[in-house]
Amino acid sequence: MVGVDGIPESTAALGFAFEEAAARGVGLIATYAWWLLPPSELKPEAPRAYDLGEAEEAARRMLAEAVAGWRQQYPDVDVDLRPDRALNPVVGLLELSRTAGLLVVSRHGGNTFSRLLFASISDIAVREAHCPVAVVPSQAS
Repeated sequence: MVGVDGIPESTAALGFAFEEAAARGVGLIATYAWWLLPPSELKPEAPRAYDLGEAEEAARRMLAEAVAGWRQQYPDVDVDLRPDRALNPVVGLLELSRTAGLLVVSRHGGNTFSRLLFASISDIAVREAHCPVAVVPSQAS
């Protein structure tokens, strides 16, 4: 399973996840967990005013766009797109990790001090996921 957040820094995590799925001969779950949709990519007019069905479809489109090139490179890897609206996206991701063989997340940006103040998704996943976790730094790191 790979957590996708739709930003360019997560490309390395997607590549790693596809490579691992291909090597293991298993399918890949690509998930985007959200509470409030980001206004830029998925276009709600007001952060709390959006139709949940439309929001899920927009999240599914973002996932499809994020994995499109990787699907071409790894045609034998079956991909299951799972947008997941959760009050706490980290909790949603951890819940999905219960059935995964490996959770792949990206670590992008921030310094040691900022990571101490604000626990990142990757930090929480390493401590609390129900399966092994691979934290893949962005290619720029």
